[in-house]
Amino acid sequence: KAFVRVSRQWRLHQNFKSSGQHLGIDKYLPLRTPGNTMHMCLVCPTPGFNMPAKDW
Repeated sequence: KAFVRVSRQWRLHQNFKSSGQHLGIDKYLPLRTPGNTMHMCLVCPTPGFNMPAKDW
């Protein structure tokens, strides 16, 4: 039971770290939801990030 708890905490920590949240990535990517740990899709059209905002 303790091992499962520790593995969940480890997975949460790794997601937090790999998403850039520990570096304050939200101030550099304001279009993301604050605190989001999901990886951003660089191919998906995002106004103001990888396509002009006026075209959206």
